[in-house]
Amino acid sequence: MTTDRLKRMGGVAGVALAWAVAWAPVAVLIGLMLDPDGSMDEPWAAIGAYPGFIAGVLFSAVLAIAVGHRRWDEMPLGRAALCGAVAGLLVGALPLLISEPTTAVPMWQLGGGFMGATTLMSAVSAVGTVTWLRSAARRRSLAHPHARA
Repeated sequence: MTTDRLKRMGGVAGVALAWAVAWAPVAVLIGLMLDPDGSMDEPWAAIGAYPGFIAGVLFSAVLAIAVGHRRWDEMPLGRAALCGAVAGLLVGALPLLISEPTTAVPMWQLGGGFMGATTLMSAVSAVGTVTWLRSAARRRSLAHPHARA
C-alpha cells in the first residue's frame, strides 16, 4: 500500500473520529431535552457518535469524488456543505431502510426528523472540517514558506 493511500486513510479516520466526538455532546443535549428525568435510559453519547462517525466516512468519500486530486483545503465552503449534506442525508436514510416501526410515532416522522438532523449536522461539520483544514494549511505555509504543501 502506498504512503499516499495510507495518508488518505488516516485522514478519513481522523475526520470520522472528529465528527463522532463533535456529534456525541449534541446528542447528549438532545437527550436532556427529550428525556429530562432520565427515564429512557438511552446511551445518548453513542446515539450521536455512531452516526457522526459514519457521516464523517461518507463525507470523506463524497468529498474525494467531488474534488478529485485537488486538496480538501481548496474546496469552496458551499461545496463542502453540499458534500456534507449528501453524507448526512445518506446516514439519515439508514433507519428508514433497516428499521421497523416500534413506537406510536410513524416511521416517516422519525426518519424525517433524523434525516433533517443528520443533514444539518453533516453540513455544519463539513464546513468546520474544511475551515480547520484551511487553517492548518495556512499554518504549515507560514511555518515552512518555501515548502510545497
